[in-house]
Amino acid sequence: MTSAPTNAEYAEYIICDSSDESDSGTPKPSTSNDQSKDQPEDQSEDQSLQTGIQNEAFEVLRTTSEICLRNGIPIWCGLLIGEIKMTQKYELYQEKMFGYTEGAGKSSQPEPTRMASKAVIFMVISLIENWKIPVGLFFVHDPDIKYFADIIEETLDKLLNVGVDIVSVTMNCLSPHFGFSLANELGAEIDVTQDPSTFKAYFQHPSKKNATVHIIYDVDIILPELKSYWSKSDVIFDKGYPIKHSFCEKIKKYEKPDCWSNTDYNWMILKKKLLYDENILGRTYADALTYLKGLGLQEFQGTGPTIQFIRVLYFISQVSEVNGLEGQIWIDMSQANEHQWKPDVTKTIEYFKNINRNREFPDNLSVFKKYTVGIMVYFISLYGMYNASIQPHYRTVPNRYRLPSILPSRFALKHVRLGILEKPKSGTELSALGIFKKIKTATKNLHPIDADKI
Repeated sequence: MTSAPTNAEYAEYIICDSSDESDSGTPKPSTSNDQSKDQPEDQSEDQSLQTGIQNEAFEVLRTTSEICLRNGIPIWCGLLIGEIKMTQKYELYQEKMFGYTEGAGKSSQPEPTRMASKAVIFMVISLIENWKIPVGLFFVHDPDIKYFADIIEETLDKLLNVGVDIVSVTMNCLSPHFGFSLANELGAEIDVTQDPSTFKAYFQHPSKKNATVHIIYDVDIILPELKSYWSKSDVIFDKGYPIKHSFCEKIKKYEKPDCWSNTDYNWMILKKKLLYDENILGRTYADALTYLKGLGLQEFQGTGPTIQFIRVLYFISQVSEVNGLEGQIWIDMSQANEHQWKPDVTKTIEYFKNINRNREFPDNLSVFKKYTVGIMVYFISLYGMYNASIQPHYRTVPNRYRLPSILPSRFALKHVRLGILEKPKSGTELSALGIFKKIKTATKNLHPIDADKI
């Protein structure tokens, strides 16, 4: 049996039994009293305590790809690299100690002197059908980027061997470990100090000739950080013109002059909407600034660049939610909708290129460049995937099952957690053992994306 760790004085140390998890369907510890000859498969699966690449998931995917192949449906997927914070504590389960770093080195065995601070989960998500499945689990503290680049390539190889074609890898560009450096280690060329026109936001598939895998940075993570940064720095520049957050603060404090009509409902409605829009800094702020500027008020002149910036951020948030349903900014990125999405995507890329190229861009705003580069890579890759996968499919296989579109919502890292790694009711983060049990259970079946309510 594994002994207690030497650094247990600063970590909670718990010996677990089956009663410590109330989640239905999670693996339970095996004892002499609960072993059953009638359930040999469950017993053997419960004894599989390995982290790293999850072989059970690949068998599920092999069966899925065989079914799709018979029906002429391509298995076109994205790989999500999600990082999950953990409650740091050691727990003993089936004679194995959880809480160490493991699964992310030359050996999948735990490192008995290192406590893990987060879990890294590889999730495969279908870009055509309604399913996802975790395929890798790693407990890390200060992960080696070179190793993770190698393990991503190994995962892509194994997925291709079971018939799954990965065309994108989603990461968090703000992560100290899985941002720009990991993408570049894989073969992309993304340097925040260089001209954006030089970016290569993709790398070659390790085992599929002439195939590229596009880098996606999750804009749902970038946008809140970008807005927070802007609120603290106040001024950034677009082509030399200031984009002032102080205008947004001024709106909230602004009251109508006595000379205004009491029937001015436009401003009354905008003022009420601002109360609901305050935390997300959405389009209501742009509408309010446009309204006040249009009245000719001197203190709101020069708000044009700020209005445009807010509207661009709102547009990005809407794109990330596109999932093929009516009533959205556009239904999807498809051949039928090219006249809608292509101009929007092109303008957004060019907009952030201009901000990065601006000569008045202060050196101390280099963090801001990470945000803008992450957004540009997102749209560059969406456009690149469409050109590499959607258009050729329409041209070469016009009468068979088509890749109908790109749905940007499928690339969000929140899919890693939703429906699989929900936080307990207490609001605390799961422990390494809690994550392990949930992921092990999740690798045995495909999970619907519709359950994520995106």
